[in-house]
Amino acid sequence: MASIIYPANLPAPLVSQNQIANQQATRIQNVQGGPPLVELASSDVTSTHQCAFNFDEVQYQVFDQWFRLKLSNGSRTASMPLKTAIGFGNHDCILASYTPQ
Repeated sequence: MASIIYPANLPAPLVSQNQIANQQATRIQNVQGGPPLVELASSDVTSTHQCAFNFDEVQYQVFDQWFRLKLSNGSRTASMPLKTAIGFGNHDCILASYTPQ
C-alpha cells in the first residue's frame, strides 16, 4: 500500500468509466503444432484509468508541489480516491503522464 496520501483539500480526480483498460493477466504463445501455450503473467492485474483534474489556481499550485516534492515527479505511488463501478475507494496510483500547465 502506498504511504503517500492524496491531499484531502484537493478535489478527487475525474475518471471516465469508459476509459478503464485492464492489463492482460496471461501471455499467449502460438506454437507450430498443437494448441497455444498460455501462461500466467501476474497474479496482480493492474488497471489504467484516464483521469482529469478540475483545479482552480491555488489548488493547481498545491497539486503541482505535491507531485514534484512528495511524489518525486511521479516516481512514487500515492493512495488516491477514485470512483469505480462499485463507488469511491482509495487506490494505489502511479501518475504516469502528468503534463504541468
